[in-house]
Amino acid sequence: MEHKIIEVLELLDPEGNNSGKWRLTIRSDEKPNPCALCTHTHDSYEEAWNCLEAWAAAKKLSGDSI
Repeated sequence: MEHKIIEVLELLDPEGNNSGKWRLTIRSDEKPNPCALCTHTHDSYEEAWNCLEAWAAAKKLSGDSI
């Protein structure tokens, strides 16, 4: 059984420093690198966690209907 992890991560700037921008991401046993679940960035962890676009994408990836 494949495990999926959904988590909010802070994006890095080109120099590798924290950017202050956030995204809800998904990763799995088969794809260990985080993949963004929305097409935009957020100004806070909480905003990213509550992104409706990202949660809709997560449900599709997990096979849940919306």
